[in-house]
This record gives sequence, structure tokens and C-alpha cells, in this order.
Amino acid sequence: MKKFLIPLMLVLAILVTGCTIDISKNHDRDDNAMDEEERSTDKEKMESVGSTSSKDAPLSIGEVGISSKYNAILDTYQDVDVKLLKIYDDELYQIEKYNEKNPDDQIEVDDDYKAVVLQYEVSLFDFETESFGTSVELDTEITDVNDNSFVVNGVKQVIDVKVLDSDAGITNGSSGKVTIFFQIPKDVTNYLVKLGTNNQKIAYYKV
Repeated sequence: MKKFLIPLMLVLAILVTGCTIDISKNHDRDDNAMDEEERSTDKEKMESVGSTSSKDAPLSIGEVGISSKYNAILDTYQDVDVKLLKIYDDELYQIEKYNEKNPDDQIEVDDDYKAVVLQYEVSLFDFETESFGTSVELDTEITDVNDNSFVVNGVKQVIDVKVLDSDAGITNGSSGKVTIFFQIPKDVTNYLVKLGTNNQKIAYYKV
């Protein structure tokens, strides 16, 4: 009986070892496939989808443009994707909410001007940040459709832009939103929103 047990145990050992090797190889192949999929997904996330724009070829609300944002770590400007998300219809309500939260920084709407509250989004790609992230606020300028200052009673008007709310802690591969407020002359029907810094890439939106 013992003579039969020894060969039988050897056969079982070989079968078990063989199965283990096959499973391990399949597991390695699955891991490699998952790694490749993750790398592919990461690469896709890092690609910009923004379009260049200008005063003569501005973007519309909802379109993705390209702007430049200062990177303090690298001490240089880098391209980022930006999208003008919406113009608030309840702009006065948005201002009231801000005033309630900021009793020491009240916004007053001039009766001779039209209040505007809009929101834009910035996406960071290959943009190095500190571990705690960064703000996505961009320099913003409001001009007429010809990229000139507004003129009221013969005087050029510089439109002040105020940040009402801004996402913070945004890191590479992520997006953040910024809500801003400004006032324009009441008779203005169309204007340009310029997101970015002069002498760098700017995303132009016609509103």
C-alpha cells in the first residue's frame, strides 16, 4: 500500500504546483493589463482639449479655451484649459449671498450699470503644484467686442472684477471653479471676457 501512496502523492504535488504556476502567470498578465489601462487613462486625462482664441475669433459659453497661468514653483507661465461655464440669471441674489457672508466687504451695485456674475472653470494639465494644491484664479479683463475699454460720457472705464468664490487646493489633473462679479454700462449688449494675463495666452469669450 505504501508503494502506491508515494507515486500518488508525487502526482498530486505536480498537479498542484502546475496549477499554482498557471494562476500566478494569469494574475501577472491581469496586473499588467490593468497597469496599461491606468497609464492610458492618466495620459488621456493629461491631454488638453482647449482651443486657441482671439478678439476676432472668440469662444462661446461652454467652449473650452486655452489660457496661461503662472506657476510659482517653476516661476513660469503654463497653458491650462479654461471654460466659461455660465452667466448667472440671479446675479443680485448671488451678490446678496456674498454680502451676507462678508459683512466687512460689501458689494454695492451702481444703478447706472448692469451687474454681471459669471463662473469659469480651469483644468490643470502637467501643472506642478505643492501637495496642498493651488488656486485656479486667472487675471480677468472685461472689454467691448473690439477689445477696447468702455467709454461712458467720453471717459474710458476700467471694469473692476471681483472674485465672489474660488475653489482652492486644486492639483495637477484636476479642475476648479471661480465665480466673479463686475459691472458694465447698461447700454452694453455684447462684450468680451478675457481670461489670462497680458503678453501670455488669453482665452477670449464673447458674451
